[in-house]
Amino acid sequence: IGLLGLLYVAVRLFQVSSFGPQLTDVHFSVVPFLLSIALAAGWQLTYAPYASDYSRYLPRDTKFGSAWFGPFAGSVLGATISMTLGV
Repeated sequence: IGLLGLLYVAVRLFQVSSFGPQLTDVHFSVVPFLLSIALAAGWQLTYAPYASDYSRYLPRDTKFGSAWFGPFAGSVLGATISMTLGV
């Protein structure tokens, strides 16, 4: 249900918004940039305990890549899509 909602928001966003003026704005400010980096890092760091707690219950013969990619994909891809739509 969450994916359907996110997909709906993305489609509606691109239907009603024009991104041309925003793409031509080349003004850069250090403070908002560092704030966005801090927010993204905080988002990822708060997810780490869940990933490490989950990996503790896996069988010993589970490959490192399998145990690493699942939490990585859930955290990084989910956060990237959500934050990009939020921008």
